[in-house]
Amino acid sequence: MSKRSPAKVRIEQKASGTPSTRQRLIEAVIEIVRGEGLGSLTTVEITRRAGIAQPGFYKHFRNVDECLEEATRQALDGMRETFNAMRRGIRNRQDLDEVAAHFESVLDAVFTDRPFNELVSRYRRDPSPLGRAIREVESRVTRDFTEELWATLRQAGLRAEHRGEMELLSELLFGSMAVCIERVIDGRDADRPKLARELATFMIAGTRGVLGRLFEEDGRKRAAKPKQGGAGRAQ
Repeated sequence: MSKRSPAKVRIEQKASGTPSTRQRLIEAVIEIVRGEGLGSLTTVEITRRAGIAQPGFYKHFRNVDECLEEATRQALDGMRETFNAMRRGIRNRQDLDEVAAHFESVLDAVFTDRPFNELVSRYRRDPSPLGRAIREVESRVTRDFTEELWATLRQAGLRAEHRGEMELLSELLFGSMAVCIERVIDGRDADRPKLARELATFMIAGTRGVLGRLFEEDGRKRAAKPKQGGAGRAQ
């Protein structure tokens, strides 16, 4: 079975003015997972929701798992774009109230879509295609944050040799957010505003500590260079 690219799917949607059959199947899967959970995912139910005959499912997907994988990827990509836009809206990343408000919005969105996020939490380390799809999107989220942070710090004068440390810092920050998201999903933390504030405090303090050390290290290196040059000329 030949695979149709996302670009072709978008073209078909635009041409018809309504979602393509493939897209309707994907949206049906997301609706079922959110409403009834994984146990209700069958080709009969998916096609019923999509409004097509059951045999038509196999023109677009080999099985339910393949459809679920694509649906998960699309849903997570949508969340990724939303969270990126929310993060870019933060004007002062040292302002605890503003950063905490951002994280509270993220945690509220996770809680609102709890059934789907339970699926993500359950399969994010699974070796299955679904697990790989989840990790791919998580990697893109981390990469988005790394690139944004790195661009800002390079403008501020941080040396290129610290790129690896910035990638590690991004992974640590993303990991702390993932822990908070899991606490919301499994019900351990009902007080989302308090959890968001603790997360914001940790992220601001941790980032400030790491960056302070790196900029201080760079400052010492820059200060040492003229002295070494002068010593060389004196000899």
